Amino acid sequence: MPFLVLLVCASATCVGAERYDLLITHGHIVDGTGSPWYAGDVAIKDGRIAALGTLPGASAKRTVDAHGMVVAPGFIDSSASPS
Repeated sequence: MPFLVLLVCASATCVGAERYDLLITHGHIVDGTGSPWYAGDVAIKDGRIAALGTLPGASAKRTVDAHGMVVAPGFIDSSASPS
C-alpha cells in the first residue's frame, strides 16, 4: 500500500512541473476580446501560448516580470495616427 501512495504523489508533482520556454508573470493581460484587463501570467511553449491565467509554480527557461505592464497579443503600432 505505501508504494501506491508514492506513485500518486510522484505523478501529481510531475503535472505541476511542466517547463515552458517563456513565462511572462504579473502582467495586465488584455486579450483582445474587449473585456477588461486582468492580472495574470502567460506561458509560451514552442512559439505558442500554452497557458494563461494565474500560474503558481510554473517554471520556464526564461521569465519576464511584467509587473505594471500590459501584455497583449499581436503587434501594436503606437506611431500610427488614428483615423
